[in-house]
Amino acid sequence: MLTFNEKDHQYFWNGQQVPGVNEILTDMNMQENWGSEADLLRGTWVHEACQYYDDGTLDQWEFDPVILQYLEGWKTFRSEQCSRDPDLNEKMLYSAYGFAGTVDRVFGHIIVDIKTGVPAYQSRLQLAAYQILIEGWIANSGAPEPGVLKRCAVQLKPDGTYKLYWYDNRKDKELFLNCVSLYYYKKNGGE
Repeated sequence: MLTFNEKDHQYFWNGQQVPGVNEILTDMNMQENWGSEADLLRGTWVHEACQYYDDGTLDQWEFDPVILQYLEGWKTFRSEQCSRDPDLNEKMLYSAYGFAGTVDRVFGHIIVDIKTGVPAYQSRLQLAAYQILIEGWIANSGAPEPGVLKRCAVQLKPDGTYKLYWYDNRKDKELFLNCVSLYYYKKNGGE
């Protein structure tokens, strides 16, 4: 069973702590520059607003007008690119490779990661990790195969627009799994 300690941002699989996608990328010195504390909070609030919008529980009065401008970009993205309801919405998943993560959205065969800044080069590895998590979940849950999974980051902008970034390098999953191997190699003192 997968659980998450939000305060410490730690995942646990059957009571045993396991690294998250971001923890692995950070340990490999491959994590994005998250920016200021204000940037982090903005990103969290935008994610929450998008989540509430997608699950139909959005109360716009709960959010600052600045956050709602980013949400407008999400609404436009949804109407233009993914008008169906998400198949997965902020879904925590665990991989037999020994890591966990929370996938922002899956629409059919498209994995979507929400960003409020320009995605850094590591975003392709983050999305590859999510693809590994989703493929494992599908194999273990008996969920229908979606076909070839595609990966994209959607940058929501403060002017209410968005920009898509597609990632299709087939080596991305292998690169991320190499990061997982190196993470455990370092953690176990070279063993």
